[in-house]
Amino acid sequence: MSLARVVNSHAIRDDDLFQELPNSANVLPSAANVEFPQDPGELRRFTRASCVNLLSHYGLHSPARATVDVLRKRLQIYIGAPPFTSD
Repeated sequence: MSLARVVNSHAIRDDDLFQELPNSANVLPSAANVEFPQDPGELRRFTRASCVNLLSHYGLHSPARATVDVLRKRLQIYIGAPPFTSD
């Protein structure tokens, strides 16, 4: 498990900061001009396009019929964030 995922697993409040994870080529989203959520609150507000871009950065598939909530959940799991309180 990466250190970033450990940090992210403790982000329980909307303003607790996430730490970026690199992709398999060791490139951070910010270095590739890809938006990464700063905190759980921002992840909850991520658009479908932002989700698709970030999932693509990580080499993860975004099913065309997936709702934005499904894509956010996929990102949430991948970056190691705890479940949203409504999950």
